[in-house]
Amino acid sequence: MTGLLTLILLAPGALGALTPDAAPDALSLDAAVDQGLARHPQLAVSAAQIQAAEAAVRQTRANYGAKVKVQGNAFLWHDEQTLALGEAGGGDAAALPPPTTPYEFATAALIDNLSSLSGVTAREQFTTSFTVQVVQPLVDLWKVSAAVDAQDAEVGAQRVQRHATERAIAKGVIEVYLRVLQAGAAEAAAQASLTQIGAELARVQALFDGGLLDKSDVLRLQVAQADAQRRVSAAAGQRRNAQLALGLAMGTGGAPAAQTPLPPWMDAAAPDRAQAVEQALRDRVELAVLGHRAQQAEAGVAVARAEYLPSLALIGQYQRQTGSELQPPEALFGGLALEWTVFEWGATGAKIDQAQAQQRVLESHRTLLQQQIALETEQAWQTLDTATQVVGVAEQALTHAEEAYRLEQARHAEQKATTTDLLAAETALTNARLNLTNARFDRLVALNALRHATGQPLRGAR
Repeated sequence: MTGLLTLILLAPGALGALTPDAAPDALSLDAAVDQGLARHPQLAVSAAQIQAAEAAVRQTRANYGAKVKVQGNAFLWHDEQTLALGEAGGGDAAALPPPTTPYEFATAALIDNLSSLSGVTAREQFTTSFTVQVVQPLVDLWKVSAAVDAQDAEVGAQRVQRHATERAIAKGVIEVYLRVLQAGAAEAAAQASLTQIGAELARVQALFDGGLLDKSDVLRLQVAQADAQRRVSAAAGQRRNAQLALGLAMGTGGAPAAQTPLPPWMDAAAPDRAQAVEQALRDRVELAVLGHRAQQAEAGVAVARAEYLPSLALIGQYQRQTGSELQPPEALFGGLALEWTVFEWGATGAKIDQAQAQQRVLESHRTLLQQQIALETEQAWQTLDTATQVVGVAEQALTHAEEAYRLEQARHAEQKATTTDLLAAETALTNARLNLTNARFDRLVALNALRHATGQPLRGAR
């Protein structure tokens, strides 16, 4: 891309020397920008980033609601388990002395009851269990809200960043489109010079055939004609390279041709210096992106502070199981669950400090960005002002070159000037035309850059 743009920037051209009839498949400037905004691959990246940010918000928002967990299992044990109470000790309760106190009577009754359970199956060889648990966070909802705010700010930042990407693509397409026209103007100017030299060669050849001029005059024009043909070929190559660069800027990969005339909004009036800086500091999308980042950092502080709060949730659970005689087949309960980390060696405080430091970083970035935007706008305005002055100088130079060439033609026709003088005047005229064209295109490119720097729409009403 850099190499192609270098070729384009070096290409001479003249706004007035553009070919009047565009190619049938040539694109207008608006159509080229529209295609760039529809097809450029960078926009697909931006769209995916927005979708990822939106999905993160949906994921966090899901934490507002209750979570329902289902768990089930089935176990096959090596054997079933039965109770063998009153046998493992090797004694017999009947051999004990008869009870005499209330405590002894109660103990004897308990032993009799436990002995009656001997041989009962406590756990079958195959058991199953099924549990449904519902957990609704309570205090944690505040943490969820802070996290959602942070991720909403990220979505906003990504959307504004997409707008910034669209502006960058449009700016690039417009600039390269102008360079395509400039390269086409250079080719047209070179072709005009070739035609003009051809006409002079025909006139000089006639004079030579009539014995009025030397052979050297014909040879000089033939050399000039060959050099003009070389310039035409070089200009055609530069135009094709410019078209390739335009296809790349549009994201189409083709080599579209540009067409004239340019839309009226392309040459709209520019603001003055102070107004340009004011507009930039108000409307640049980079500042809007940073604003969303600041909101995200503020929400990050809230998320960090939420770590001080306990975790309190409402829990309900239903459980059903088979294969165990010592537990009920069904159980249902509800209640509150509290968990609170009361000491963690200052980890939460450090998180808050980190989040607040990020806020201060963004504040510093905002100040620095404002300074950079103001400088960029000042430079863009100055570049446009200089380009406008150069156009005025180039227009005067063209007027002088045209008059000088007219005089040299008249003097050469009267054989008062040499062919060398005529060729020098023709070369000066061609250069003056190219210089004016380059100056006019440079001014349009500078105007496009100033619009981008001030954050204003790159295209007017269509």
